[in-house]
Amino acid sequence: MPFWEHLEELRWTIVKMIAAVALGACAGWWLYDPAFALLTGPIQNLEGVRLRFDSPLAPFMMKLQVSLVLGVIFSLPLLFALAWSFVCPGLKPGERRLGLWTITAGTGFFLAGVGFAYAMLPLIIRFLATFSVGGVDLSWNINIYLGFVLRILMAFGVLFELPVVIVLLVSLDLVRTDTLRKLRPYAIVLAFLLAAILTPPDIFSQIILGVPLVALYELGIWAGSIQEKRLAKRRALEDDEEETSDNVGQAEPEPTAPMASRETDNPGPVDDLSPYQCRPTDCLEDLPALFDKRSIFEEDEPEP
Repeated sequence: MPFWEHLEELRWTIVKMIAAVALGACAGWWLYDPAFALLTGPIQNLEGVRLRFDSPLAPFMMKLQVSLVLGVIFSLPLLFALAWSFVCPGLKPGERRLGLWTITAGTGFFLAGVGFAYAMLPLIIRFLATFSVGGVDLSWNINIYLGFVLRILMAFGVLFELPVVIVLLVSLDLVRTDTLRKLRPYAIVLAFLLAAILTPPDIFSQIILGVPLVALYELGIWAGSIQEKRLAKRRALEDDEEETSDNVGQAEPEPTAPMASRETDNPGPVDDLSPYQCRPTDCLEDLPALFDKRSIFEEDEPEP
């Protein structure tokens, strides 16, 4: 496919993704109330903490923001399917089998990351609330609070995709698990660096995200090693089948015995026929004449 056709296909893929997120956001707009109750749940039991709006436009912007995040979550399987359909034509037939697994595992790990982050939210918020001054109530801007919560949820969801990415790269022969084991010290430093960037500037949030990220890296290496063994067995079977087909194609046909001619079936050479032998056709032609002659086995009668 030419380069410009690739760009055209990429453009239409992005347009379809935006449309899918928009449809999911429409569903999220109607589910805003239960979603808002879930997002504000971690601070319901905190004393002295209240949420506030700072402008007339703030409620609308908050609802729009929450609806967009819900739209991404609702349309996530379709987003994975569209991304896979874009890269699938450039893959080998054996590599295209990973499509369903990638969509399923990618969606599952993203939701697992979001669920883990939501479970950790009360601990993070309580830890941050301990830094307040005694006797002073905490009044948080609700847009800032929801932006903080949604950023943590999305960060955990994206980073939980690490095992899926590792297995996919191993399956495409782009990386080896031995290389990932050698890069483990650098991966640990990078994990905590990403945790520091994606989470609020406190050590507790960084540890909560950094430690699971290192564990996910190890999980990806373990799953990638299993995938490498499966690929090695599959390739060995394919090589054996190719060798068998090549041997069958190169085998010479067995020589067949020539059919015996009619002349070779006769008891002797044609020119050396005895007086009592004749060719079958000659015998049939002379058959009437034989009845008019005496048999060669009769003895001559004595003359009187």
